[in-house]
Amino acid sequence: MITKIKSCKTKIICTIGPSSGAKEKLSKMIDSGMDVARFNLSHGSYDEYRRWAMDLRELAREKNRPVALLCDLPGAKIRLGELYDGAKAVVLNRGETIYFTSGKPKSKNELSFADGDYLNHIKTGDKILLNDGKIELVARAKEDERLSAEVTVAGEIAPFQGINLPDTKFDLPALSDKDLDALHFALELGADAIGLSFVLSAKNVKTARAEITRKVNHDSQDALRPYLVAKIEKGEAVEDIKEIIIVADAIMVARGDLGLELPEAEVPIIQKKIIQLCLEAGKPVITATQMLDSMQKNPRPTRAEVSDVANAVFDGTDALMLSGETATGDYPLESLEEMAKIATEAETSQFEKNDLEIKEGINNQVKITDAVGSSACEMAAKIGADAIVCATGSGYTARMIAKFRPRMPIIALTPHENTFRQLNFIWGVEPYILPGIHTTDELLTKAVTLLKEHQLVKSGNKIVITAGHPVGEVGQTNLIKVEKIV
Repeated sequence: MITKIKSCKTKIICTIGPSSGAKEKLSKMIDSGMDVARFNLSHGSYDEYRRWAMDLRELAREKNRPVALLCDLPGAKIRLGELYDGAKAVVLNRGETIYFTSGKPKSKNELSFADGDYLNHIKTGDKILLNDGKIELVARAKEDERLSAEVTVAGEIAPFQGINLPDTKFDLPALSDKDLDALHFALELGADAIGLSFVLSAKNVKTARAEITRKVNHDSQDALRPYLVAKIEKGEAVEDIKEIIIVADAIMVARGDLGLELPEAEVPIIQKKIIQLCLEAGKPVITATQMLDSMQKNPRPTRAEVSDVANAVFDGTDALMLSGETATGDYPLESLEEMAKIATEAETSQFEKNDLEIKEGINNQVKITDAVGSSACEMAAKIGADAIVCATGSGYTARMIAKFRPRMPIIALTPHENTFRQLNFIWGVEPYILPGIHTTDELLTKAVTLLKEHQLVKSGNKIVITAGHPVGEVGQTNLIKVEKIV
């Protein structure tokens, strides 16, 4: 019998903010199944994030739980500048003409960009979306240093709100000065993963990886650097998705901005496609944005939200993410608990049709470790194993097992603290630290001892163990063994 810490195999990411940053609240969220804490570095103060990170690490050590830290960079988000005369809000009426200017607004019907030269890229007829797409304007004409636009959907705006230009194409820097500052701060915090916002291409991911390598004197092993999570929220990223998956460590389907950049009806199809591609590649994939959005103000989700979360699980997502629900909402703990409950129910149904039909990876290369992962899952299913146990340095072996979504728990044993936490992004994996292993025999003996100590197995259980020979060499998983617990 396997004793599980969590009820659901799908991992849950919670955005930390004023509603959840208190140490007592963080403790309850860890107990309720938070696998990854997310800091959105677009908002808040660095001092606040430092305090939250210290509390998270301390609580995780006390509870012996692998809570990972994901830091999202601000990205090249286009934002409004200040409003005329320092106004806190302005109502835009339908049919009204508004002028975008490169300078400071000189009247109440003028707006400006917070930074960046975007006026020269916007063409007549292009849509301009404000306030998360709630307000829509259409560009009409360029007049000197101003762009006139007609309000087609009315509403209220505030300073520094986001702007989306779904019809406008232009190059954005992979890392702005603000991104670089946030990246260096995230590395100082010891972030386990870095979220790259508004990725346009695989080249953006490579640029960020080069900056991390330049900034920190890392070993070449994957276990010694943070995951790079490519956030898919631009049409250009969807077009280059296969290459992005190959070079990124994980993918986030960020449906909020994606639904503003592309027709809304296309987003569910894109979500399914990206999740399937990530499954084939054995790369963790996160489904994010507005999953339980109504729970920011209500103690229970809508039926549509429950279906949305369940369908992401059915699709095969590794992780589900809560944003405003846990960062600024009124019911952060309840949102987490509700998501775990929905995921557990969805997984129970999903396992009724569980199989191993995962296609060849998108780069058409099958490594020995990939084959071992497939064989371990197939063997475990045939003999009715109670768990699959894998020894892993970088986490790669665990990913190659998890991609086949086995019914039984995946127990991952690693000597590295950061791999221990990064494994919390991967579906179905329960990580444990197992240091000081020098031989295969020693690994097998100590692995069984650890499982017994944590009451993960009992006498009579069967487990399938994967390991590498020689021990300790990255990418050398080449051994499968069936063990009956005595």
